[in-house]
Amino acid sequence: MSAYLRGLEHPVTPTIITLFGACVLRLVFIFTIFQMIPEIHTLPWLYASFPISWCVVILIYIPFIVVFSRRVFKIIELKNNIIGYRKADKIAINN
Repeated sequence: MSAYLRGLEHPVTPTIITLFGACVLRLVFIFTIFQMIPEIHTLPWLYASFPISWCVVILIYIPFIVVFSRRVFKIIELKNNIIGYRKADKIAINN
């Protein structure tokens, strides 16, 4: 998903989202929930923080992908319309 956003020429957004998910969410989980609830203070739950943070990051990516995709495809559509009109004008002038 981050590669998709980078391909849409938005490289900073996926970097921030990934850093947030990979670092901040895991640290928050380990220093709050993991410490406060003794039942989950085990190694499997510590390992579970990785896929949990991945799922949260995916959920964060989805709205960004939708918004940036719409913007980029609108720009592409506008450019194609402008180019199409220019080609049609050239054909009409040449005939």
